[in-house]
Amino acid sequence: MKLNVLHIIFLVFVLIMASCTERISITTDDAPPRLSVYGYITTDTLKHSIRITRSTGYFDTNRPQGVSHATVSISTDDASFPLTENDTVPGLYQTAPDVYGISGKYYTLQVSLDFDDDKNTENFQATSYLPYISIIDSIQLVPSTLFKNHIELLVYAQDTPETNYYSIHISRNDTILNDSLSGFFIMDDLFFNGAYMNGVVCYYIDQEEDDEKLRIGDVVT
Repeated sequence: MKLNVLHIIFLVFVLIMASCTERISITTDDAPPRLSVYGYITTDTLKHSIRITRSTGYFDTNRPQGVSHATVSISTDDASFPLTENDTVPGLYQTAPDVYGISGKYYTLQVSLDFDDDKNTENFQATSYLPYISIIDSIQLVPSTLFKNHIELLVYAQDTPETNYYSIHISRNDTILNDSLSGFFIMDDLFFNGAYMNGVVCYYIDQEEDDEKLRIGDVVT
């Protein structure tokens, strides 16, 4: 008797699931190209870069095209840093190599260009606060207890009292392991705001991947 009831319940469930299916046609027409601007300024002394590209269709296999001939600058209340386009990479704009940001200041990115090719210049602007940096003591590599064949990278540092978000970039020797936007590990300081980061896990290094596998003599940064 129980078996028959289960059969009936299963049959009703199958009929309900079958009645919920419907063919849906999704329109995938390409949208008009959009302007994409990506970059940041840090407290490091180096060539800070801004990448300006033109968006492509969802199914387009080509890389986004760099946008040239733009006027780009980064400014604060007492200084302005012009960016020049790279000679070999279209759409890549860089500061002089001696530029660095100062914590506690607001920085404004300004971009001017004729994106629509209509002989009129469009102006774009964004402002962001450069927070105070945390004091990093050290990092540690330990076998992961969560993922098989992975090594955890632990950070020991003093967090600042303000709300921070950390973008973690890992390199093995001279090769960056997560050099794409999808590879960056972003974390906030919700659970340790203003406190000491006593071994916070910030990255898992996959030992089954050739480009991440650690060997004796490697330097992890």
